[in-house]
Amino acid sequence: MNWQIFRWIWQLESPLYIGATPAGSVNRCRLYIPARAMWGAFTAEIARRRSMSFPDYGSVGSDIQSNIRFSYFYPAERTRDEWKTWLPLYKEGSGLVWQCEGDNQTVDDRNFRIRLLSTHPSTSVDPISDTALEGSLHETEHINPYWRHSRLPVALVGYIFVRKDAIFEELQKHTTIAIGGDTRYGFGVLRRLAYHKDTLAFGCKVVLNQINPVVVSKRVLAHALVNKDELSGNCEILVQWDSGRLSPVNNASLFWQPGAYSDQDRNWQINESGYWSPM
Repeated sequence: MNWQIFRWIWQLESPLYIGATPAGSVNRCRLYIPARAMWGAFTAEIARRRSMSFPDYGSVGSDIQSNIRFSYFYPAERTRDEWKTWLPLYKEGSGLVWQCEGDNQTVDDRNFRIRLLSTHPSTSVDPISDTALEGSLHETEHINPYWRHSRLPVALVGYIFVRKDAIFEELQKHTTIAIGGDTRYGFGVLRRLAYHKDTLAFGCKVVLNQINPVVVSKRVLAHALVNKDELSGNCEILVQWDSGRLSPVNNASLFWQPGAYSDQDRNWQINESGYWSPM
């Protein structure tokens, strides 16, 4: 069965924290939602809705991974009647920049973070003295619900690849989800604004008749497994929670960060966790 592709638009209703490598006492935040975080949020919601007792997260998660693929979701700004997505791009001599979908406007990473992020301080409390625990003061970055330079709402836009309609119908029942860190404190609330069937993913050609969806692109718009491909960009090792423990992804292999760029189109298949790998 071939895949179908839909463009999803979600508006941010509260601050969003997607954790990255900390810097000193600052818990840093990514400027996008990884596919695995979307998968985890929907797995939790659907498993709880299906079950009258303890949710079967494992079975539901496997079912979604077999029949659904998520892209990464990137911040978008409303321009007239449409949402323009900001996508990462690595440029020689400039490093990482953010490019507005549909035109050549770019903003360097530092200034883009200023537009989008804020921080909030917090600390642990010593239960004996009822005072701040020594050495625990820290700040946490988060994505604001509004763009700082325009005060317009922030949306997160991405794509979902569907192979089984029944699972997609279950996903569609959830018009509000909580995602990322600190959701128990009200963080990470997303409300779905719109979705529609599409033929491209962020303007890139897609191939939908393969075992995994394939994106044809010069740049990677997810974490992509480092192979023999010659790209320009930044790399990192990923870790993730799996079966109650924190472990490296793919035996601590290196991944290209979103925005890594090549001079020619390459075929990238999207695996069950939303990571890209070269074909």
